Amino acid sequence: MSQQSNPRHHDDHPEPSPAMMELIAARFRALGEVNRLRIVNHLRGGECAVGVIAEALNIGQASVSKHLERLRSVGIVQRRRNAQTHYFSVRDQSVFDLCTVVCDAAQKAAEEDHLALQNSSIHA
Repeated sequence: MSQQSNPRHHDDHPEPSPAMMELIAARFRALGEVNRLRIVNHLRGGECAVGVIAEALNIGQASVSKHLERLRSVGIVQRRRNAQTHYFSVRDQSVFDLCTVVCDAAQKAAEEDHLALQNSSIHA
């Protein structure tokens, strides 16, 4: 797209390479699952053992392990092993910024949709 046809394009932020776009898409896909988002949100409090996460979120330990491995494979979380226990923490803190932006936008859209629905009901 040319700069003229896309007014939001900025010269100081060039389009990522195709390989980088794949990495970015993989991160978004990894975050595109409710339980993974719940796990990342739980890890806001710091490093946590798999079993503790499973119990806190009422998700099976095997499922939590699978989700954490997916998040680790794209660089969002990191693992530390101590004997038989695996501890996970958020490796890339910018994921919280992303979640805040997306959550705020979703909240605003939901409020606007609710208001629009109320207004359409009043005029019906």
